[in-house]
Amino acid sequence: MRPPKAHVTLARPQRSATLSQREAALVWAKALRLRDVRVRLGAPALYTWAEDRSRALFRIVTTRP
Repeated sequence: MRPPKAHVTLARPQRSATLSQREAALVWAKALRLRDVRVRLGAPALYTWAEDRSRALFRIVTTRP
């Protein structure tokens, strides 16, 4: 176990994505240039796995304004 790392998820392939779709997503992600991108986060949230994963993969544990 390790403490969670703060991060921002921009996109996530669907669980049903094929290998070729995942490879295409990696090509897309590697081409992004985000070094100079600035965003204002309105409500950072801590997520964990959802209890009913047939409805959603994650659930919000807490948020901060």
